[in-house]
Amino acid sequence: MRADMSHSHPISVPLLVLGFLFGPAVTVEAQGNEDSEARGLFLAGEAAFEGGRFEEALEHFERAHELSDRPELLYNIGTTAERLRIDVRAIEAYEQYLEEIPESPIRANVEGRLRLLRERVEEQRQAREAEASEESEEEPSPIQPPEPTDEGSGQGLGWGLAAGGFGLLAGGALAFGLAASSRNAAEDVDEGTPWTDVADDAERADRRTGFGIGLLAVGAVLGAVGLVLVATSGDDDDSVALRIGPANLSLTGSF
Repeated sequence: MRADMSHSHPISVPLLVLGFLFGPAVTVEAQGNEDSEARGLFLAGEAAFEGGRFEEALEHFERAHELSDRPELLYNIGTTAERLRIDVRAIEAYEQYLEEIPESPIRANVEGRLRLLRERVEEQRQAREAEASEESEEEPSPIQPPEPTDEGSGQGLGWGLAAGGFGLLAGGALAFGLAASSRNAAEDVDEGTPWTDVADDAERADRRTGFGIGLLAVGAVLGAVGLVLVATSGDDDDSVALRIGPANLSLTGSF
């Protein structure tokens, strides 16, 4: 009995034909209902195997083995599982077959099938590991944001304060312009004009003047503080702190 031992072609070893399943009907009946059912399952499995319905054949052979516990059926299970490329199941069936029938006349053939199956299972395992390793290498590592440094945070604060200060200076200048416009409206009137007619413009001019002075003062301080922070943030020995109170704003530290 010869078998194709290559990896790429299915095996051509025939199934084992169990003589006890093909004996006279009286012999089968004497063995009980389980052997009778096992005989029918074996015949159904053999027909399915010959018809290329290997999944159905494997199911019949395994059920027949469960009922009869005939070790010869293990070879048929291994052969069918190998056709289905269920290599691990085929290895288990072949190993159990040799264990239960150590003097089997086809032992050399079964051992050859086992070697090829074990090599194939090992090759598949190595291929899966290599694929998993390649996928893990292809995954980009998460980008870690740069940790902020004292120098960067100091400069950022400085530029922010400077920009805010310059904005307040611009607002103060605009307030002064509006104040001048209101003052001109209050002063450039004909003689004899009642004060009540220009009182609103005069008060508006005073308010805008005061508001403009406040904006200019605060803007000048913030701008100066921001520029100082920008200039000194790169020096480790410098210590600068901005203090804002309810009525004042001050810069403290050493330079």
